[in-house]
Amino acid sequence: MTETTADHRDSYPPSAEFAAAANADATLYRAAADDRDAFWAEQAERLHWHQKWTKVLDWSDAPVAKWF
Repeated sequence: MTETTADHRDSYPPSAEFAAAANADATLYRAAADDRDAFWAEQAERLHWHQKWTKVLDWSDAPVAKWF
């Protein structure tokens, strides 16, 4: 069993150097939170599709969801 120590933290933010080299920043997370479907539609446009999708998220067979 692992002991909890006084220096335990609930979050471990990246170093400034690591964050500067990242492919994404907080704006990407905000865009996804603001409009999930629009965010994923934009990301899907970056891919090649043999048959283009017509709906980002389909809940017609709930509780099973189908993406694209």
